[in-house]
Amino acid sequence: MSALEQIKKKILDELVAKLMCLLGILSATLATFLKKIIPVTEIERIGALPWSILSFSLLAVCFLLASYIILQRPKYKFLQGLGVFVDKKSHQFICSSCKSKKFIQPFKISTGGYTCPICPFSVEHPTHEDIEAVKH
Repeated sequence: MSALEQIKKKILDELVAKLMCLLGILSATLATFLKKIIPVTEIERIGALPWSILSFSLLAVCFLLASYIILQRPKYKFLQGLGVFVDKKSHQFICSSCKSKKFIQPFKISTGGYTCPICPFSVEHPTHEDIEAVKH
């Protein structure tokens, strides 16, 4: 295992540990909030352990749904005027032909505009409207 893989594993382990701690805190907060909404007699009738399990389960479902929604957002935006994709984070142009073939490489700046490093596709210098579309 290389040093980079070890660092990635340590970061991932640390992230999972902090996430579990956060889930525990949020579960306790949710349980406290639900105790204010639902009468105490109902909680006593159900029992503390099942109540905690129910609270944690509801929180876990909410967390998973939020994660799914966030992860399903597209990473790239297609610009009709230029016929290219734009990376939403780095704002770099991506060749649509190469992206369809699963080759994702940002365009390189050349004298005539932008060129794809993989295929001969190129784009002239974008207009002000195209640049504004990238930012939004």
